[in-house]
Amino acid sequence: MVLQAYFDDSLDKSGTFVVAGYVASAEEWAAFSREWEAMLPYSSVQDDGRYRFKMSEMALSEERMGRVAAFHKIINDHVRFSISVIMNVHDIERARARILLDGAGVEWLDSGSHFHLAYRAIMDNFTLFRAQSGGRLPEGETIDVYFDETSEKGEILRGWEEYVADAPK
Repeated sequence: MVLQAYFDDSLDKSGTFVVAGYVASAEEWAAFSREWEAMLPYSSVQDDGRYRFKMSEMALSEERMGRVAAFHKIINDHVRFSISVIMNVHDIERARARILLDGAGVEWLDSGSHFHLAYRAIMDNFTLFRAQSGGRLPEGETIDVYFDETSEKGEILRGWEEYVADAPK
């Protein structure tokens, strides 16, 4: 069985940055998708007229927030587990500014990208969780990982093979 992990990210005005995702089998995702699509008309409408679930848009009204529980039930009924990383980008920037080596600043390899830091944290924790999952993520099983479109996509794809090669078995 091949498992699939889907991740998405969001950044709010306060600087809170979240990368979160869910893991399920292809069959579980198919069942999830059928129910999710049926529920989407109760979410919000994009500029092109299509429906989408975006938590920040659901939070804009009490009526929409009342519908969120139904969306979460669909998730809970079909995914094996969720994983997320939450950080405040302003805290990260301040912490980086305080790190000095012999009185000199540090040149960060990831150009200070909060996405890169969160991506690395979520993948490292995902790998650790797999080892401790009690069989929910069997060793040796393939897990296909999908991230939503992001401007850092090229950087992540270029570093993927190196990441996998350096990751624990």
